[in-house]
Amino acid sequence: MVKLNQGEQKGAVAVVVEIIDANRVIVDGPLHGVKRQVMNLKRVALTEFVVPVQRGARTPKVEKVSKEFDLIAKWSASASAKAAAARSARVNMNDFDRFKAMVARKHRSHAIKTEMSKLKTKK
Repeated sequence: MVKLNQGEQKGAVAVVVEIIDANRVIVDGPLHGVKRQVMNLKRVALTEFVVPVQRGARTPKVEKVSKEFDLIAKWSASASAKAAAARSARVNMNDFDRFKAMVARKHRSHAIKTEMSKLKTKK
């Protein structure tokens, strides 16, 4: 499985169906709306998931195997997907949300400094 890094479908995941050469692969991602296409390896990032499809599998077969593999749930639970969701949430913050985040960082920093000073004085 790969995550698309560039283009209009950036962030979507797809399954590698065929390896053309050292630089290009054929990907298909019917669950995320990625049409079957040739992609340069510079435009995708490999993930830790391996979907068991046969080489050159057609779109309906890829969709069936992806559903059986529970691809969407496993991807949503991964650290990469969580980081991407956090990044997009941060980008979409308004001024008040940024203010609340700043105040929360200050409170966390103060709590850490307080506990560290308590630990230092115990020595």
